[in-house]
Amino acid sequence: IELSFELVRNQIVLPVRIGAKGPFYVLLDTAGSPSAVDLATALELGFPVDTTISGNASGVGEERIPIFAAELPMVEIGGAAFGDLDAVALDLSRISERMGRPILGILGYGLLEGRIVQIDYPGRTVRFYGQPPETQGWRVPLVFLEDDFEPLVDVTVNGRPIRVTMDTGSSLALEFFPAGVERAGLESIASRAAGDRTAIGARGKVDVPKATVDVVGIGPFEVHDVEVAFTERERYEEGREGNLGNGIL
Repeated sequence: IELSFELVRNQIVLPVRIGAKGPFYVLLDTAGSPSAVDLATALELGFPVDTTISGNASGVGEERIPIFAAELPMVEIGGAAFGDLDAVALDLSRISERMGRPILGILGYGLLEGRIVQIDYPGRTVRFYGQPPETQGWRVPLVFLEDDFEPLVDVTVNGRPIRVTMDTGSSLALEFFPAGVERAGLESIASRAAGDRTAIGARGKVDVPKATVDVVGIGPFEVHDVEVAFTERERYEEGREGNLGNGIL
């Protein structure tokens, strides 16, 4: 299955059909679970939403955003049926505003689990395979912690190793949590990072200090003069020291 996507503000935007309706625009997030759907749109379209089961959204931003148990029914991608996906319903209006178009939802681990997925950034194409495709060149393994859905990858920053989440839901290049700053030896750089940049998520805006590092290595590949961000997302630090986002990919 092959489907073209747009890279809008460093986010993968896919057209999909849901509940035999659409197409709708959604984002692809390798580090998101469960998938998500805009609350107002889900209610308008009659998608299953249980408003009696609620919680609060996590992720970028500082506001408390309520979420509700929901379902994305009959998801179709590239004309192929992927079935129903568990989801949460929440207000995605800030993300839609940032993207300049209505974003119905975010497809995450529930879509990717057990599937072979190739994201071709230069070709702006996502492909789903029934069998592993023949490839040439280098491969960089993904690591999964026990009972954890987020794909991790080992990278180097100025030659020092850190472990980060492979996060296509992030528009940043490389985001450091405090433990990653220490392990990569970037304390002095982080202390001088400019804080006049903001990131926007479902929970609103948050200041994101940024700086530049000389080189980020991924397997045999090197990316030079990389803009990096520093955040305080403490609860994500166990087993991971940052996020590798679309800004590098």
